[in-house]
Order: sequence, then C-alpha cells, then structure tokens
Amino acid sequence: MPTAQAPQYQYCNNMKILIKIWLKLIPDDTLCLLEEECFKEMVNRKLIVWEEDINNIEQN
Repeated sequence: MPTAQAPQYQYCNNMKILIKIWLKLIPDDTLCLLEEECFKEMVNRKLIVWEEDINNIEQN
C-alpha cells in the first residue's frame, strides 16, 4: 500500500516540474539573464562559498 507524501514534498516536486517546463520555453537570452539574477540572489543569501573565504577560514 503506498504511503501518503508530505504536502511540502509534493509542493516542491510540482514546482520542480513546472520550473523544468518553464525553462524549456524561455528564450536563451532570458535564460542567461535569469542565471545572472539567480547567481546574485544566491550570493546575497550567502549560498555561494568563495574559494578565498575557505582559504581565510583555513588560515585562522
């Protein structure tokens, strides 16, 4: 008997599917702009770890 999935997991899975479809539909230049904006947002949220930051941590 299958178990019920948590609502959050189902939401994330549905969003993943929609994003994949949407990415296939947008033009290349828009995709490049989206990448740039996503990267900036990842830097703002400190999701990007820079090599120099790692080196500084190791030295301290």
